[in-house]
Amino acid sequence: MDNLTRLAAEALAECFTNIIESCQDFAAFERAAMEVGFESMASAMQVALERYDDQLYKARPSGSTVHGRKSRTLLTECG
Repeated sequence: MDNLTRLAAEALAECFTNIIESCQDFAAFERAAMEVGFESMASAMQVALERYDDQLYKARPSGSTVHGRKSRTLLTECG
């Protein structure tokens, strides 16, 4: 397991530990954990894309201008 995966797994394990205590069975735990996992990935991907977009904007060639800026919705695997 690489370091990034290990760090993400440790953070999710903290969340999952809290979830498991409130679940009646493994199926309920798995559903809740998957929901939190997908929501977490979607949020993290949003932040990463916004950061990358900012980097691209800051690195644009001198004299270039922004044509337009608008919100977009992307269909993704994790939400």
